[in-house]
Amino acid sequence: MNFKITLFLAIIWSQTLAQTIQLPLDPGRYAGANSFVAAANGAWTYSSVVLPPSIFVGAGKTSNLTSISPSQGVLWSYDYQYTKTSFPSRLANFQDGYLMAGFVFDGSQNKSLVRLDASGEVLWSKRYGSPDDVDTVNQGITQAIELTDGNIALAGGAASFASDQGDNDFFLAKIASDGSQIWGRRYCFSCGGNRETIFGNLVETTDGGFLLTGSYLPFPSSGQQILLLKTNADGDTEWVKSFDDPVGSFINSNDRGVQAMELPNGNFALIANQVEVFQNSAGIVAEIDPDGNLIRALKIRIAPGRAFTLQLNKAVNDGNEALVIAAGVTQDSTPDLSLEQNLLFKLNWDGSIAWQHNYYDEILVGFGTASSDLLQTANGGFAHLTNFSEGFDNIYPILILTDSLGETGCELPVNLSVETGLQLNAQNLTVTTDPTDPPTDYPITKTAFDFDLQTPSFEPLADTSICSPDTILLNLIAENIDTYEWSTGATTSQVSVTDTGLYIVTLSNLDFCFQFVDSVLVTLKPECDSTVQLGIPNAFSPNGDGTNDTFKPVGKNFILESIQVFDRWGELVFDKKDADAAWDGSYKGKPAASDVYIYKMTINERGKVKKYKGDLTLLR
Repeated sequence: MNFKITLFLAIIWSQTLAQTIQLPLDPGRYAGANSFVAAANGAWTYSSVVLPPSIFVGAGKTSNLTSISPSQGVLWSYDYQYTKTSFPSRLANFQDGYLMAGFVFDGSQNKSLVRLDASGEVLWSKRYGSPDDVDTVNQGITQAIELTDGNIALAGGAASFASDQGDNDFFLAKIASDGSQIWGRRYCFSCGGNRETIFGNLVETTDGGFLLTGSYLPFPSSGQQILLLKTNADGDTEWVKSFDDPVGSFINSNDRGVQAMELPNGNFALIANQVEVFQNSAGIVAEIDPDGNLIRALKIRIAPGRAFTLQLNKAVNDGNEALVIAAGVTQDSTPDLSLEQNLLFKLNWDGSIAWQHNYYDEILVGFGTASSDLLQTANGGFAHLTNFSEGFDNIYPILILTDSLGETGCELPVNLSVETGLQLNAQNLTVTTDPTDPPTDYPITKTAFDFDLQTPSFEPLADTSICSPDTILLNLIAENIDTYEWSTGATTSQVSVTDTGLYIVTLSNLDFCFQFVDSVLVTLKPECDSTVQLGIPNAFSPNGDGTNDTFKPVGKNFILESIQVFDRWGELVFDKKDADAAWDGSYKGKPAASDVYIYKMTINERGKVKKYKGDLTLLR
């Protein structure tokens, strides 16, 4: 494999969690990942398509969900067997579990949706669709998202143009948490003529409506155009627009919408790709206002020249004026081989690139640029799920976790350029809206998949406490680690300490370019605090109410050696040499009178013996 597996992990456990890693997820079979989410327990769960050894025979009846922890390996992995040829498209978090959306090759009921709990158990599985057939030659894209009202939105359509029959349209439905359909819409572009659409993604907007993006191609045509469709909360169309680069033509340019998202300022970011023949294909990033009007657009290319094809795959917001974008680059180096690069870069809306990284190169045999998924992590870094391909015989996912600058410690150089002031043609479109059929049950079966990751693993250290000058052992449990470097200078997996403080250890695996930094804070146990805290009451009430019934010193870190109590005439009424000595207010077996008494005490305060004398009031 012409690919160096690279891992780098850094964690300061007692304060914040920050980790970077390039982790191959090779299940030992042909399984390309397409979507992932962050799990509640700090793990990552991803979906993949499982193909049999003979790719084109019996394909598409099995998908997989796997939940992994970069520090602990595979938590669980399950295969899901469909009754018809189906492909999972997008995975989403939903309440305490997941939504797995897919496409079914069955005619009209062609969108599948599976709801699962946090451990991968199937809660329900259904099919949704329109009353008319769709072009089942195309593998579709289907996406489900959790709505702010606790329901689900499900959208889908074709993923690529395989015919010009004019029967690829958009689908959108609102679904309750039990899988029942609240409403469903088919946006029928083909009802107005021979028109094709590709579905890109679905966004719930802050006004309660929805924004769908994709591509639009009328026949005859000058090429594909970027498509945006805005609806209200009930799925009714508010506006439909298409955009394209005017420099393109039928033979050399297709503008394909990939993703739309709502920006913090209320506008929309639009991510698209321009596929050009005989030229350097490029990515397009545009800002659109809430009415669908173009504000600005940028074009991103990779240098040098025609040999490279850039494909933008997924973007996330990084503040008000920047996007972080996952992309792939294919270089056509020979007729049979091509070089693919796997990128992440931060693009400012002014056209500047804050940073850009290529994580690894791979040699593809007959494959184009792979798609990928991207999320922002809780610590401000980025999680990038992509795939590594070894031709037709092996594809498997790779999880890349970066810091806030996109760094893993093992990046390769890349050279992107940005063209500002791009002017896109815009036109208003019309679409017919039809109701869709109610859902039907779509049973699937779940089986466990034996999947193990042989990668560096560890158990983060927990903060602890000590009674100085005792000794405690800090023991780091880890596997596949080559070197340990403690802040004390020790180079073993464990170190003995006698003092309080912050202890830091760096673990490395040379083969995997892996580094993990952990810290443990050692504090003094409360009962071992050497500070003397002493209080001597000046009154007590021995009335049996459980409060102040005896006279004795209070506090910690001292030892009482003796107490003597005298009445006002100097007569000794209590005398005891005992660490637990306490006067109960009696004299010669009878209650002493309420009065003022004199006490004398001898106390050992951490090795220093001190004597105390004072007045004491006995109250009854």
